Amino acid sequence: MCSVGDDVDEEKAKFMQKKITLNFTNALCIKCRTLKPQVILHNQYPYCKACFLSGTVHKFKALLGKNRVVQPNESVLIHHKAGHASTALLHFLRTGLDLNTPKKIRFKPIIAYIEDNYELNVEDRTHISRQVSDEAERLNFPIVFINLAQYVTNKSNLPSIVHEKVEDLRIDPDDNMKIRAAVKSNSTLTTQTEIVHYFERELLLKVAKHLGCQCIFTTDLGIDIASQLLKNVTLGRGENIVYDTGVVDSRDMDVSVLRPLRNFTIKELALYNYFNHLEPVSFYRKTKNPYSSMQNLVEKFLADLHVNYPATISTIVRTGDKLGVNNEPSEDRCMLCKVPIRKEIESLGSAEATNFSHWISTQTRSCDKSLKERTSQILATFDNNKYNKYCYSCNQIAPYLCQ
Repeated sequence: MCSVGDDVDEEKAKFMQKKITLNFTNALCIKCRTLKPQVILHNQYPYCKACFLSGTVHKFKALLGKNRVVQPNESVLIHHKAGHASTALLHFLRTGLDLNTPKKIRFKPIIAYIEDNYELNVEDRTHISRQVSDEAERLNFPIVFINLAQYVTNKSNLPSIVHEKVEDLRIDPDDNMKIRAAVKSNSTLTTQTEIVHYFERELLLKVAKHLGCQCIFTTDLGIDIASQLLKNVTLGRGENIVYDTGVVDSRDMDVSVLRPLRNFTIKELALYNYFNHLEPVSFYRKTKNPYSSMQNLVEKFLADLHVNYPATISTIVRTGDKLGVNNEPSEDRCMLCKVPIRKEIESLGSAEATNFSHWISTQTRSCDKSLKERTSQILATFDNNKYNKYCYSCNQIAPYLCQ
């Protein structure tokens, strides 16, 4: 059990840095040291407007420059999810493309908007899709629209559901039922969320290949990365951490996934949009029940912890950057999440041990044989290779996925 707040003595408590309130009445910008600050980041760093904007743009370009995944003149798919992050990302790219300096962005962005707001009515979903289309038009970016429900029910004919005009996007009131039909009714919300996430990732990769894109840009922020890391640990996806939370996800041989906003907070991007007079596409999202799924519970835990300890997100993200997979490269990959499946080794890992424990608990005892004979028979008949079709976590959700 966690003992924080119960019987922690003062000597140990001093290492837990809580959020403090500072007085910036007579402060100056921490960078230029001349102007009064208009922005306070992390509750301790004051910036004027000009220094904040230049620092924000530099942070974005520094990540792209450090991770040269995209080559000049290549096409990049931008996953638009509506909100401050998507709007800021598009503005970063537009200003970079319009430069006349050697720092100019030289790849070709294409926006992909996946319509999946099934908790809203048809009119609201249509309005949001049109707002996304207007934003892409203002920034002069090509865009395609895809309904996730149509993909789930019609995977074999991808070109027919990828639309270049928002007017061609088909939105039905029963789209949510189409998604649920792909998952067995006895599955939990945790399993359903994982399967929908799998559908979305698979669709993005297929659309990127269909449009000839070599890379995908997502809008994952630092809090999304930290949340995903804890979710992976909780759901038994430890080997996926390097792919799901790293700067670059290279598990697909043809298309890489880059997370250019992973070092940003939502406050930074909201202020960036405000200072640049940008109005993001936004809508009211229903409050999630934090106890309805493992994913929601992790998000609540992280958000509550971040309120009093602002360094929580950055600490988790930096910790995730230090993690990696030490196994030898394997050509065998999970049929769902596509991560390499570890090769058979002499000692069992936690996943193999769990599989063995589950298997042996279902075996019928042979009372006419001795304990030694029964043990030898069990060890001889256990076949761990039958679990190698999926990774450990996907083994748990695959039975609930309707084929």
